[in-house]
Amino acid sequence: MLAPTLTGLGDRSHLASPEVTLSTHVLDVVNALNWEDVHEAVLVGHSYSGLVITGAADRAPGRLRDLVYVDALVPRSGQSWRDVVPDPARWAAIDAEARERGDGWLMPPPGEAGLRGWGIDDGADIDWALARLTPHPLATSREPLLLVNPRPRALGRTYLWASHKPTGDRFAGFKAEASAAGSGWRYREVAAGHDAMLTAPEQIAELLLELA
Repeated sequence: MLAPTLTGLGDRSHLASPEVTLSTHVLDVVNALNWEDVHEAVLVGHSYSGLVITGAADRAPGRLRDLVYVDALVPRSGQSWRDVVPDPARWAAIDAEARERGDGWLMPPPGEAGLRGWGIDDGADIDWALARLTPHPLATSREPLLLVNPRPRALGRTYLWASHKPTGDRFAGFKAEASAAGSGWRYREVAAGHDAMLTAPEQIAELLLELA
């Protein structure tokens, strides 16, 4: 199993810069697949990383078998993160916060209220997450994902939707599309918050093993 950290995040937060874009993150994953000589991979992406795995599948389709979107964004060619989540007021607030607390190019991570809004209810889980969250390069939200092979090979696609989101669900549209009859998707649900890999790790592991 490979779990590459995207440039500028987590344990690679020291590499954050205004030049880190969506293309940077797609290349992170493609290079991990190439350098580890991976074949028949099941590539999993959560939240924003739905854009990343879509781009990686476009660049390295021969190394993949399935894509799994865990409560993730599903872009079309030419769409940026801002296009996939079209909420001008929200993006204006994020831009303002980046100017005030992120040197103009970093999105500050969510605080406790944001985590609870995504369905993390346990105090220990909140403390664990807050200690590890890092700012996110703002440029990743603006670059459109340009696909050369929008449906490379016959890759399987699974959408795993998390149902517990107290302050609203920005992924409901993807759920509706993936769960529709004849959509071509496999569809699963988990009774957990958006960060289900933190709040329901056993269920997520079982689902991923089933799909693999």
